[in-house]
Amino acid sequence: MCLNKLTVKIMYEFFYDESFHDRKISNKLSGLNIHDESKSDSYIGTFFGYSAQSKNEIEKLLNVFELKYKNLFGLSNNKELKGTTINTRFYRHGIASLSGYALSMYQDLFKLLIIQPVFVQVVIQSKTEYLVEQFLDGWIKDNINVFFQNEFSIPTFKYIFIKYLFHHRFPGILNELVNEKGFVSTSVIKMKIEEVFKSSLEITMKYERTKEQAMAIQNMLQVFGKLVMPERIIRIDYKWSYSQVFKGFNKFINVANIEKENVSLTIDVEENTYAAAEKECYGLLTQVRSDDDLRVRISDMISNFFGRIIYRLHLELKEPNVTDTNSLGLNDYSKRRHISKEWFQLTEQQYELYRDISRFLRKTSNNYWSFYGGVFFDSSMSIIGLILYIGEGYKNYSEYISISILEHSERCTNHILSGLYNQMEKLQLSIF
Repeated sequence: MCLNKLTVKIMYEFFYDESFHDRKISNKLSGLNIHDESKSDSYIGTFFGYSAQSKNEIEKLLNVFELKYKNLFGLSNNKELKGTTINTRFYRHGIASLSGYALSMYQDLFKLLIIQPVFVQVVIQSKTEYLVEQFLDGWIKDNINVFFQNEFSIPTFKYIFIKYLFHHRFPGILNELVNEKGFVSTSVIKMKIEEVFKSSLEITMKYERTKEQAMAIQNMLQVFGKLVMPERIIRIDYKWSYSQVFKGFNKFINVANIEKENVSLTIDVEENTYAAAEKECYGLLTQVRSDDDLRVRISDMISNFFGRIIYRLHLELKEPNVTDTNSLGLNDYSKRRHISKEWFQLTEQQYELYRDISRFLRKTSNNYWSFYGGVFFDSSMSIIGLILYIGEGYKNYSEYISISILEHSERCTNHILSGLYNQMEKLQLSIF
């Protein structure tokens, strides 16, 4: 039961918008809609806010920022300045593709976010994870003892399965998960998963690069062999769930010592998002069109920026798609995927933007929940790894350009992989 709104005192204002938002996951002849070339597996949302005491100064600076770039981009008064103002081609190789007003706009924005006393939370959630968890959770609840006996943590089990499905996109499994009726047979899914993992184990054992992957698959097969799975028909909900977004936000404001009833939250018009937020009893909840609120557009700019770079990083690092277990064996897994060298061919201004964003990340790291997602953390760890490698790995631009771009490509990829392995080890220590 929410408090009477007349009794609350608003002390903080937050604004929310999202990018790469698919309201429903669907299956087409070409595959899942979330796997379309123009789509991303990652749902990205951003909460941007400040205290009532800081409101006037921050809003004044935001208005100056917007006016400057609306003039530079030649936008009329009735046109919004937002993330999509910048064409997607400016993100092809991350910040190395940004130039002109697009580059300076994000420099000014991140400098403002660093200097001013603002709160920022970036939500990164995998749509593949959302699908997988719906049928995995039932199995796990029925087989808790199996995980304890195998010293194989439940989060690790989920992570490996989601990661494998995310990277290879096996149609046999995905077509079972996303179908017209919305019901999934546990026995059919189990059979298809074991078939895929057995084929994958045979292939990954052949390559030095994938030996650790082979060990993980072997562990998964051992666990699957012990799982007791009575035949069940599980209903899968393909409509996107927004509840996790606000669970994450609640954790974020809790660490910041902010009470929900002292929060005013304004979101871009989206009925499903609003309905999920309404259950949380914030002091004041409003939905507005983004063209009517600059603060919502700032949230959009942040989510759009991170979302587009995550999308491009995925295209750089993803494994080849497969059509069936036979095509799995036709792919070459001997060479590690690297971020292409074009990402590291930076001007001094582009390099300085990486530095600014790394300072922003360090500032936000005071709150553990500043980057919030599920058990599948590859997207967030990849973009953070890229930014910190360039932004903190070198004293200055001169030192940065003393390294060849090819070596940067290898070093940065290794840096990201090292971060993923470290996070995986932490995951193994988790019970749930």
